[in-house]
Amino acid sequence: MANVRGHDVFVLHSLHGDAGGSSNDKLCRLLFFCGALRDAGAERVTAVTPYLCYARKDRRTKPNDPITTRYVAAMFEAVGIDRVITLEVHNVAAFENAFHCPTWHIESAPLLAAHFAPLLRGEPLVAVSPDAGGAKRAEQFRQAMEQLTRSDVGTAPLPGAGWMRGWVWRWRAAPCFGPMTRRISAG
Repeated sequence: MANVRGHDVFVLHSLHGDAGGSSNDKLCRLLFFCGALRDAGAERVTAVTPYLCYARKDRRTKPNDPITTRYVAAMFEAVGIDRVITLEVHNVAAFENAFHCPTWHIESAPLLAAHFAPLLRGEPLVAVSPDAGGAKRAEQFRQAMEQLTRSDVGTAPLPGAGWMRGWVWRWRAAPCFGPMTRRISAG
């Protein structure tokens, strides 16, 4: 490891489980690495986790339910992490309250709109969400795209929410955005 004594260190590490490792494995690796940085004398350690595993379990739905967001926060603080930055956390208030260290929640809509708006200016656009949970983010993205492109950006109904054939047909040729494909789709 490089000499980190007296330095501010930022560790970027996704905690999303995939073929490269489970969320548990990735969380342990992050905690061990950040702990080693503190042991090596880092002045401050900031964990940048685009996906924060276990952050959705932020309240009790039944008696004695675990609140895993609090437990993850306690583990981060136990190894000496000074600040946590994440993207699109499920419940911002619960995220901020779970940690005693400073937190920063970043919304992706303005960042994605800033990237795509210059590429797609003048094109008919539609913002799509695959489910009700993503509808708010899709709407934020739609508004940001309208502001940056200075043109109307349509929305598509949620699957299972009663598709309107004529309305969808009207937007068939428009590029659609949404987490269901994670790329631009041409209807």
